[in-house]
Amino acid sequence: MQQQLGACTGGATGTQIQGFITNCTGSTGSQALCTTWQQAAAANVTCLGCIIGAGDGTTGTSAGAEVLDYSMMYYFPNTPGCLALTNPSGGAACAAALSPSWQCEQVACGSAACQAATSAEFTACVTAADATGGACATQSAAVTANCAGPLDGGAADTTCAESNFAGIINVICGTGQ
Repeated sequence: MQQQLGACTGGATGTQIQGFITNCTGSTGSQALCTTWQQAAAANVTCLGCIIGAGDGTTGTSAGAEVLDYSMMYYFPNTPGCLALTNPSGGAACAAALSPSWQCEQVACGSAACQAATSAEFTACVTAADATGGACATQSAAVTANCAGPLDGGAADTTCAESNFAGIINVICGTGQ
């Protein structure tokens, strides 16, 4: 994880970060829109380089605001890296536990049937995987042991929530706040 402050300008609500989210992710994004956004300004290339980061090409690695999942096909927000940067008292230990736990849950519940499941069914799969005797019990126990402080609903937790992708990008590639 390498923080690159200033790679994306304007903070979490800045035009670069919002431009990336609008053009390159979710239901509003597409490859064509993302390419157009990237080519609109040289600074967008720098910003995108920080967001995607430079991992070593293996599962769960990235130096950026996104992390490559176990299938090496999908990225998810780098909440662990964000926590490591925003919570100096316990963020690094939590990040070291959280990333393998998420990877395990993705493997345990990543089948086509699970991906097509309802939100409640997917949550039930993750809960079962994390339970004692489940496929991810060891990783889940490490999260419980190391993340009580960083995942307590405080400022670092809110900023680094997986649903706050703009905030995560800003911590890693923007103003750092």
